[in-house]
Amino acid sequence: MAVADATVLIALAKIGLLDLLAALFGAVLLTPRIEEEVVGRGLEAGAPEVAYVQRALQAGWLVRAPLSEEEQRLAGQLEARPGVHRGEAEALAVASSRGLTLLADEKRARTIARSLGVEVRGTAGVLLEGRNSRRFTREELEAAVRRLAAVLWLGPDVVAAILSQGPELGK
Repeated sequence: MAVADATVLIALAKIGLLDLLAALFGAVLLTPRIEEEVVGRGLEAGAPEVAYVQRALQAGWLVRAPLSEEEQRLAGQLEARPGVHRGEAEALAVASSRGLTLLADEKRARTIARSLGVEVRGTAGVLLEGRNSRRFTREELEAAVRRLAAVLWLGPDVVAAILSQGPELGK
């Protein structure tokens, strides 16, 4: 099980690989603010990939996660830090209090997660894990990374690191 920040959900939905999260994590939690950011604002903007997120909610592997009082307090403390918005704060609080992996791409959120002892993975790391767990071939990984780079900025070093890993898995 994991908890996702908005960027990971949006990016994977845009490249048609949102279901990879279910295959890798079983269930993925969605906090109220992240749902608002992804679904609410996505519907307002007419983003077609919102339909993938809505189907994941209906399928039951993307799960709404109300925050406990303790998580709300922690989210408030985290949101008070410079550069942390409410959605990230909620996702961080839930991951920390429930001992879950945080799926996030923003550097600040990843740094805070590590300081809280939370395991963190970005969108590119999810793709690599999909390859390493044999969910797709090396060629499919390369295609997925190209699609991801079209919707999310990836540094050349990140792309090279992902594509250099796992060659021993063959086709």
